[in-house]
Amino acid sequence: MMPQEQSPEADEPSPGWVPGYPWWVRGLAVLHVLSHVLGPVGFVVLMAAACILSVRRRTVDDTVLALGALALACPPVCMIYRGWLERWGRRHWPNPPASSPPAADSASEIPHTTSP
Repeated sequence: MMPQEQSPEADEPSPGWVPGYPWWVRGLAVLHVLSHVLGPVGFVVLMAAACILSVRRRTVDDTVLALGALALACPPVCMIYRGWLERWGRRHWPNPPASSPPAADSASEIPHTTSP
């Protein structure tokens, strides 16, 4: 099977074409989605580790307190990250690239009915 020859015009983007999001922005978006799980899971895992250490050592020391503080910080830090990333994304990409579907405005799609 012979490879097909492409015309030189096929490699050039069409006018008005906008590339998709950069790879590092996509990575931040993946972290945004994972933060919904990482906050609660981090809280449970770190708090369980603090509890296990305090029971085994029969005392509350600096390590146990640090693990407890980190456990309490996980959900708010993830929430702050999500808010920051959403604001940052809207500031740098106010309109989605042409390669992604347009965001649906849910308010305009809901038919308005009046009750009698």
